[in-house]
Amino acid sequence: MMATFQQNRRARRTGALLALALMVWAAPSPAQDGDDLFTVVAFPVDAEAKTATKARDLALAQGQAAAFRAVLRRLTLIVDEPRLPRPKLPEVVQMVRAIVVENEKTSATRYLAELTISFQKSAIRRLLRGGAIPFTETRARPVLVLPVLQVGESLRLFDEDNRWLEAWALHEMDRGAMLPLLPPIGDLEDITAIDAKRAVAGDRDALAAIGARHGTETQLVVTARQRGRPRGRSARAMDVTLSWHGALRDGVEVRPFVPENGESERRMMRRVVRLIVADLEGAWKRETLISFDEEFRLSAHVPISTLADWIAVRARLERNSMVQRFDLLAISKTGAQVELHYLGTRDRLRISLAQDGLELTREGAFWTLTADGGADARSRE
Repeated sequence: MMATFQQNRRARRTGALLALALMVWAAPSPAQDGDDLFTVVAFPVDAEAKTATKARDLALAQGQAAAFRAVLRRLTLIVDEPRLPRPKLPEVVQMVRAIVVENEKTSATRYLAELTISFQKSAIRRLLRGGAIPFTETRARPVLVLPVLQVGESLRLFDEDNRWLEAWALHEMDRGAMLPLLPPIGDLEDITAIDAKRAVAGDRDALAAIGARHGTETQLVVTARQRGRPRGRSARAMDVTLSWHGALRDGVEVRPFVPENGESERRMMRRVVRLIVADLEGAWKRETLISFDEEFRLSAHVPISTLADWIAVRARLERNSMVQRFDLLAISKTGAQVELHYLGTRDRLRISLAQDGLELTREGAFWTLTADGGADARSRE
């Protein structure tokens, strides 16, 4: 009897919290384009229960719990996943900032919808810091991936039989990825801008042209070279060369891959794409992890010509996750002097600021903070 009473009490409490969460449906919409690291966009839910109302409540509960886990995984390293906090549903609901429901479908016992769920940044940060789990909030600017398939002496990029390009095109990139990797469209303008030979040769003009078309400052040429002879429908081993060109990084590395038992070529290529994406994403996170051991300070000069220039720089500093705060020490018609209070190393600070369109450089003992003024940076305002 007492157990039943306690179960009913918990059910009423959870129901009240879910009802509270439902109230935020009318609140301002969270980011719809995936730019907010603390928002999960268009998350599908599907639940069945005795009634449509109960099915809806169940779907909402499951959706919030799953979206919460997705946000934590997005910000942290795979190696730390077993240590991630596992708060109960009422605690998760309390961290929700807003929910948007779309594409609802209901029956007498089933509820389907897509949820866009935004969580409170401060609450997530406190949770991870409390668990001593390192995380990052620095998202890289998008990188254009050019998948070239080498068959013998032949190089293929936009050819119809380029299964390597197909594998990248079919890969479902997380809309909240910390390192967004974008495949090319492959239309006439792309074909005109660059071909396989120029991509592999690292033709700067061609790479810059297709990068400008896709709004990227960095291009990654991934060349897959198959080894050995095909045996029936089984895949062959292959070496993948990753050649970086642009602002994010430069360099070349080669990675070997072998097929799993009975794996087809198409399946192997899709698996390799997943492995490469996960590895690059993990490497980027490790480069940009926020350290909470100690706060550092740095004084920098900000060249400006108008008040609007300073306002733009200030907005970018305010959204940067590594900059805890900044003090305006002086300002004139030609520049401003700021003191940055930041977490982590200077190298990580540079990388983080660069993703927000700010370049931190040193000349002797003096630091300069310059807005790049690029189209991408302005679009992020």
